[in-house]
Parts: sequence; C-alpha cells; structure tokens
Amino acid sequence: MARSRHLAAAFAAGLAALPLAACSHPAACPAISLASVVTIHVAEHRAATLDHASLTGEACQDGACYGGPLELRAEGGDSTQATPVPSYVAMIQMTKPLTENPIDLTVSGKDTSGASIGDPHLRFSPRIDYPWGPQCPRVVIAETTFDDAGLHAR
Repeated sequence: MARSRHLAAAFAAGLAALPLAACSHPAACPAISLASVVTIHVAEHRAATLDHASLTGEACQDGACYGGPLELRAEGGDSTQATPVPSYVAMIQMTKPLTENPIDLTVSGKDTSGASIGDPHLRFSPRIDYPWGPQCPRVVIAETTFDDAGLHAR
C-alpha cells in the first residue's frame, strides 16, 4: 500500500512538472535581422502636392548622416477606415545599426507648382519592439509620418 502511495505521488509530481518542462526549452527566434532604415510614411493627400522626383531626405544619428533622393512607393491603405486611404512610403538606408539615440530627419523638395516645401525637420527617438517575443532580440524601429502638418514620430 505504501508503495502504491509513493508511486501515485511520483506520478502526480511528474504530471505537475510537465508544464514547467515544456516552458524550459528556449523558443526559436528567427535568424533574420531587419535593415537599418528610417521609414517615412507620406499621407496620400500630402503626396499629391509633392513633386516626387525632387524629394530628398537626410537622417543623422550618432554623428553619422545618410540620405539622398527619396523614392516614394505606394503602400497599403489605412485598414482602420471603412474606405482605406492609400499612402506612400520612402526609406533612408542607414549603414550603421540603429540605436535608441535620437535621429535628426530632414526632408526637402518641391511641390507640384515648383515651389520649395522648405526643410521640414524632426528630431525623434526610435522605438524598441520585440516582434517575435521577449525571448528574442529586440528590434529598433525608426518610423515617421509626413503629412500636411509636417513630420511626426510614429
């Protein structure tokens, strides 16, 4: 009888340990890294007023600046609206990995009538995300929005 109680207790302890054993294995993280880019989302109504061929951008972080002509590409609409509003995206490739330090972003160019849009400028801090869970490496994301009111951190 005592042996059966010990066997039952050992079996119960084994069952209780199963969930813990299942959690003790490290989760697989993707073996990919995201490109170090500053993403500029351009609202459709703002993009309609811009001479796309004239747009340039410069992003500076930790004393290093990168930039050049901006190529606007169509991206999906805002799915939160009943009728999605299309928007555009441009990217500035950064050679060094992004850090949490602030980024100075400047966009320049002309509108469709040939007038300068000025030099909209934004100083913002990238955000940190864990798209594959907290057990995987963090991702530094630098995203902004360019609309009629100017540049905004996203």
